[in-house]
Amino acid sequence: MKGHRMGNWKKKYRLLWIAAAVFYGLFLLNYVAYGRPVVPDEAKTLVESHVNAQVSFDKAALARLTHSQYFEISPVGEFDVREKMLGFYDTPRNGPGPEVNIQGWEYRQFGPQGMVSAKLVFKMRAGEQIREFAMRGTYLLCDEAGQLKICSATYTPMTPRRGS
Repeated sequence: MKGHRMGNWKKKYRLLWIAAAVFYGLFLLNYVAYGRPVVPDEAKTLVESHVNAQVSFDKAALARLTHSQYFEISPVGEFDVREKMLGFYDTPRNGPGPEVNIQGWEYRQFGPQGMVSAKLVFKMRAGEQIREFAMRGTYLLCDEAGQLKICSATYTPMTPRRGS
């Protein structure tokens, strides 16, 4: 009887080690697949490319740069899924797009995802007049099939300070 109990204990101990090895292996696979941190320079380049594609109405670049589950919150507060955002760029632009200056970069890493916030300053010509406005763009960056993509963007208008 004592030998029988000892055999059960050894089996349980062996199963425990096998289970631990399997979970450790799954953890490593998960880390390799999703654990690559976003490099700040890579994040900045991605956001710059996205903004440039927007002002130049480059729909193909926007499709390439955005995640398949992408959504954005527009400056007027509308929730736009990727298809709606891309559809906006179907109509060719009449005339040149605005000049944009990206400044005030902030970057944070959250596990395998990165978040970028930057001030987008636009200058638009309307005849002889130049109109300038700014908004804060906040971008969530994540991996899709081994490529860094923009998963979400939120645009918040910035009103000029009084007296400026």
